[in-house]
Amino acid sequence: DDNTLEGMNELLDQIQEVKEELNPDLQNVRCFVSKYQKGNQAHIQGAEIIREQYPAMDTTIRFSGVVARSTFMRMPVALHSSRSAAAEDYEALVTEYLNMIGGVQDGEI
Repeated sequence: DDNTLEGMNELLDQIQEVKEELNPDLQNVRCFVSKYQKGNQAHIQGAEIIREQYPAMDTTIRFSGVVARSTFMRMPVALHSSRSAAAEDYEALVTEYLNMIGGVQDGEI
């Protein structure tokens, strides 16, 4: 979506409101880049903007038609196509997140 960044500030405001009014312990809120094409200058610049202006994960999810097919089939990407680039990227994202929150010890959550 070309207008992905348009709603980011509003979303972050809503997250802050939830934190203030409902859950003061809310933390580690991050966004991540998906549908990323490394040769696409708009994607490269967009990812740079996101990482400069918003709390973001390092891992990006590469564009893959596998994601759309798994969504249509109502299956997780990792089950639909475990060796796809997107499945690998999502696994890396989960690992990055678990490392960030200190939730991984000897492969256990």
